[in-house]
Amino acid sequence: MKIYLCLCSVLLAASCKLFYLNVGTGQAETEKTSEADFAPALDVVKEKNVGSKPKAKQENKALGKDILEKMAEEVKEAASAAKGKVLGSKTKDGSKIPISEVPSLVSQLKETSRKIEKAISELISLGYSAADALKDNLKTGISSICLLDQILEVAKENGQIKLGDNEYDLRDKVKGVIEEFKKKEECLVAFSLKEGPKKNSEVIKECVSGLMGKVESLFGDSKGNGDGVAGELMQASKSAEKRFSKPLSLIREAVCDITQACKRLIYDL
Repeated sequence: MKIYLCLCSVLLAASCKLFYLNVGTGQAETEKTSEADFAPALDVVKEKNVGSKPKAKQENKALGKDILEKMAEEVKEAASAAKGKVLGSKTKDGSKIPISEVPSLVSQLKETSRKIEKAISELISLGYSAADALKDNLKTGISSICLLDQILEVAKENGQIKLGDNEYDLRDKVKGVIEEFKKKEECLVAFSLKEGPKKNSEVIKECVSGLMGKVESLFGDSKGNGDGVAGELMQASKSAEKRFSKPLSLIREAVCDITQACKRLIYDL
């Protein structure tokens, strides 16, 4: 009973804080703080599991299940918003995504992918046993997005990408970013520019196509055989403990949204 009251108090405090933020500061600030609001409740779940009696553990698991599902729902909502932003960024005639929009889109995909990674880490800390393939594919996929994010930063001028028709000076800068990134990330991402002179716009398109293509492959399950992060999560949601099943399914949906967003960046740029 004490465990139940403790967890309810934490959740009530978190809910009040979220309501205040929604009213006073808007959705953007709420998204920044909502993950932190779940942290105290998750910490209580972890602490109370240690040395608890069987009945207490059972009560704790039931409450922990609700907390995990709410956390996964937030991740799913963030991924859906990131996908929606990509799909809504085409030009007025609806044919292409302007290159100038790509940095903000990639930045949002990066932050959302990190939320997915954090959510899975929370599940692991509470007893979910994630396959090595899932963890490796997720890590490499996020690294690919981070590399593209850094490449786009060097392409900016005064905070924006502005490309002339006959500019060829970006390729060497991008090669330097890739080489430096690989040193820090221990070559997790196998990517390099093709040889030959290219316009700056062509360099960016090559980077987006190559790196987003890697994310699509690592995150997705195009063959429907359980490969990729989405496939691993689908299999896990069917075989994991009941309290992990729905959170894993929701996180899988989030991964699918990110995969679709990456695909659209490739084909609509």
